[in-house]
Amino acid sequence: MIFEQIKKTPKIFFFYLYIVLQFIFYILLYTTNLFVYHLGCYSVIICGLIVSLFICLKYKVKYTYLLVFAQLFTLISDTFLVLLDDYYLIALSSFIIVQVFYYLYILSFTNFKLDSKHQIILRIAIFIIILGLFIFITIVDVLVFLALEYFAFLLFNFVESIFVFKSNILLPFGLFLFILCDLCVGCYNIVDIIDIKQDNIIYLIANFQINLSWIFYHPSQVILSLCGLFDKK
Repeated sequence: MIFEQIKKTPKIFFFYLYIVLQFIFYILLYTTNLFVYHLGCYSVIICGLIVSLFICLKYKVKYTYLLVFAQLFTLISDTFLVLLDDYYLIALSSFIIVQVFYYLYILSFTNFKLDSKHQIILRIAIFIIILGLFIFITIVDVLVFLALEYFAFLLFNFVESIFVFKSNILLPFGLFLFILCDLCVGCYNIVDIIDIKQDNIIYLIANFQINLSWIFYHPSQVILSLCGLFDKK
């Protein structure tokens, strides 16, 4: 049944092929020493950009170019975080831009018509940002402020993506895995700041033998790069 559907639908064939290849790479990357770990992880992001660009050019679905820009700025962010392991302010700022493009993509399912709900949300978001600039930055580190802004934006996008689930079935799953990844990253940073007991789940996540953030991040980027295939606009 599946094979008959693959023959009839090239999109489905491309989807299964890419998923299988990434699954094999996923297993090899996290269970063997065949690859340089950080370069292997970085290659996942490069593949995501290439795949999303291919889908955009091949199938020419309206507004999928927003996914390409999201993947591009993801690559920029990980260039600083993974390859250079520096310039965290730039990386976080770039990740915020990533979420802006995902929000615009979600909004595209309503043809960019801002209803009253979206207008209220945008005004509240602008107010929070302005308030943060005048208050929170003077209290906490700029990096912490950007991290909170970014994570709030990601959570908001995930919730919004649930409402457009019928228009793109992959998007909520990709963003959910993105959230799990960032929660793990948060655990790694918290244990460096606060003394956490060894039986605490935060400590267990931060000291797990495998980098759990990439366990979630890898499939999230694979799924998000394929979203253009299931865009029903």
